[in-house]
Amino acid sequence: ERLRQMERNQQEMQRQEQQHELEDIKNRNLESINGLRFQLDSKVEDLEEQFEQDHLDFIQSTEFTRSAYDRLKSKEERVRKDLERKTRRADKLQKDIQRFQMIAKQEQAQNEERKRSLLQRKTRAIRRLQAIKDEMVAFRKEQQNKLIELSRYANAKKYSLREQCAMAER
Repeated sequence: ERLRQMERNQQEMQRQEQQHELEDIKNRNLESINGLRFQLDSKVEDLEEQFEQDHLDFIQSTEFTRSAYDRLKSKEERVRKDLERKTRRADKLQKDIQRFQMIAKQEQAQNEERKRSLLQRKTRAIRRLQAIKDEMVAFRKEQQNKLIELSRYANAKKYSLREQCAMAER
């Protein structure tokens, strides 16, 4: 029984020793955990500060970008309105061009018709003038021939009358 008692004592001592070691390990682990917790808290604070700084930097850079975006957006709106206005003007000008082209074609057709009509009238007038000239030439020739004939007849009569005058005087 003593042996048992010794065994129990020994087991009790081992158990106490193990509990003591366990307490030491627990304490060391708690110190380690507290050290890690302190390090992590320090890192969290550093990261929060870094985050705040990065956030401020982001807001500042975003503000510049936002204002640039707003300026570009308003400029785009002005350009879009100007483009619409110029497009409407170009469409109107295109319609005017088409209308003037149609008028020009109509006037060209009318001018061609007038030109053809005037050319026909000119051709008829030239033929008529030529016919009148031909008639005048023929008439003049006829009158010239009559004049020649009359001059011959008058000269013959003159000669005959001179001879008669000369005979009468003798």
